[in-house]
Amino acid sequence: NGGTVEAVVAKLVAEGNEITDPMLSGISREPNQQLDPRPNSGSPAYGNAVAATDEWFDAVTYRGAFDAKDNWMSGWTATDELGYFGNLFNSTVEIIRDEDLVAGGTYTFTNDKEYILDGYVFLEEGGSLTIQPGTIIKGKNQPTNASDNASALIITKGATINACGTADQPIIFTAELDDVNDPTDLGAQDKGLWGGLILLGNATVGEDGGFDNIEGIPADEGRAQYGGSNDDDSSGSLCYISIRHGGAALQADNEINGLTLGGVGRGTDIHHIEVFANEDDGIEFFGGTVDLKYGATLFCGDDGFDYDESWGGRGQFWFFLSESDNGNHAGEHDGSESADKTPKSFPTIYNATYIGSGAQSDDACLNLKDDAAAVYANSIFTAFNTGLQLRNRGTSDSYSRYLTDGDTKFLNNLWFDFVAGNDPNAFVTIADNQNGGTVEAVVAKLVAEGNEVVDPTLRGISREPNEQLDPLPDAGSPAFENIAATTDEWFDVVEFRGAFGYDNWMFGWTALDAYGYLGDLSDTGVEFGRNESGVSLMVPYPNPVTTGTATLAFTLPASTDITVSIFDLAGRMVSNTKYGTFAQGEHNLEIATANFHSGLYVVALQTEFGTVTQKLTVLKNN
Repeated sequence: NGGTVEAVVAKLVAEGNEITDPMLSGISREPNQQLDPRPNSGSPAYGNAVAATDEWFDAVTYRGAFDAKDNWMSGWTATDELGYFGNLFNSTVEIIRDEDLVAGGTYTFTNDKEYILDGYVFLEEGGSLTIQPGTIIKGKNQPTNASDNASALIITKGATINACGTADQPIIFTAELDDVNDPTDLGAQDKGLWGGLILLGNATVGEDGGFDNIEGIPADEGRAQYGGSNDDDSSGSLCYISIRHGGAALQADNEINGLTLGGVGRGTDIHHIEVFANEDDGIEFFGGTVDLKYGATLFCGDDGFDYDESWGGRGQFWFFLSESDNGNHAGEHDGSESADKTPKSFPTIYNATYIGSGAQSDDACLNLKDDAAAVYANSIFTAFNTGLQLRNRGTSDSYSRYLTDGDTKFLNNLWFDFVAGNDPNAFVTIADNQNGGTVEAVVAKLVAEGNEVVDPTLRGISREPNEQLDPLPDAGSPAFENIAATTDEWFDVVEFRGAFGYDNWMFGWTALDAYGYLGDLSDTGVEFGRNESGVSLMVPYPNPVTTGTATLAFTLPASTDITVSIFDLAGRMVSNTKYGTFAQGEHNLEIATANFHSGLYVVALQTEFGTVTQKLTVLKNN
């Protein structure tokens, strides 16, 4: 009848047929245990499955007779009995779908496998997930279920995750396309390749009714709700986690953050978190009371640290680094979303280092919107277009919360190198100024609170993988002076401003290190513990010290009071002694080490002419 192959092919294509390798685990027609008809990990059989409307059919999300979980011909068939079947599926990779984690279940991800998140995976109420150090979890770029626009792990209200890596064995969340053994295959420009990690809790949120559905997940998904009244709620623990290349978009302007914390309570333990190259915000808090110590957000497509709905937690040692062509905020901070503007909680953040793009943009380092408030202390803000933006358009706004209410405080921070200029009257701005606020009033309060516009002399700023990024302050930096105190014992007492003092806590476990950005530039501008004013400090001896004392040899250019502080490599001060006035010249001083544990320490000699440092190793026989 004159039919054409071309017409058939056209219809096959229109109906979603594909010519592609299904990646079956093994094909054999001999009884040699080499037949395994299950599609292997990464097979296209796990995507693009058409749904059946006839209820007789089992609803599955794969193509072919088998999925990765089970060969249903095993155990009862002649094919099995005669020795045809073998287990050739790549068992080191496990596909995790939503149905694999159920309410009340207990699960463990082990570091001898690689886990692939296929779509939205909810750990529901009562569920518990443990992830071993060194485990790699990847998100599929194109989930099997077409209604899932991204792959993400969501820990719901009432569920817990205990995922604690170590500095040597971090837990890595990344894209399916990422070969974590090849530091060159993906870079800072590779964003939005999967979703992200989301924790939802029962703590207070500033939202009408006290509850909300988390952004980045479809609004009709009931399991995405967060909020409540238990500020001590625990969602588990996260530590030494590197989250890479996420932020896939559900639709235009609706992406997933690297780490999203919705209504998470202070009973949750979170520290040492990195978000690298996320399409949306790095870390975002939606209400709640959770604390975060040691957090880094790097090369994100939107803001670094974002909070909303009156987050009332604490933060310390936060680092933000922007791409050279990306001018987003290091901190975008919003207040309550409830109609009566309550609750009006706000966070306290010590020791942040925020480094902008170094180029012209429209964004401020810190953008406090609506009725947001914050306390920032002992921090370093540098290389942005402007430094601080407050909003002044209503009866309760970020301007009044700083100037009138006193909730917001900026204590003893360093501000430097803004495109708008290093005059605070230029780098402070007021948005929507409907109530007659003045930049001069903001600047006057900044000065009164101990803020300074001065070069923090960081060792090295680079946004390229050339081992030239070292965000620690050089010896003699003003970062080692004018420290604001805190009475809250949650905060580590350190004698420096910014996220780093004498040790770079990002080495060993971050993508920033693995991809070759970080370097140790400690000798830049410093030689043998000497500063430009002529203060010098020799390496303590003996070194390592195995007895209860070590000797410091130092030289002073003039008479000065001295203080010797000793820090461990986490930046915690373990000793601080004022020795009074020493004359010009060379001196020897014994310091006590009997109470120190074995390990590496930094000795800081503080004088009126600046601070110099040396490293000290303590080695105990027992």
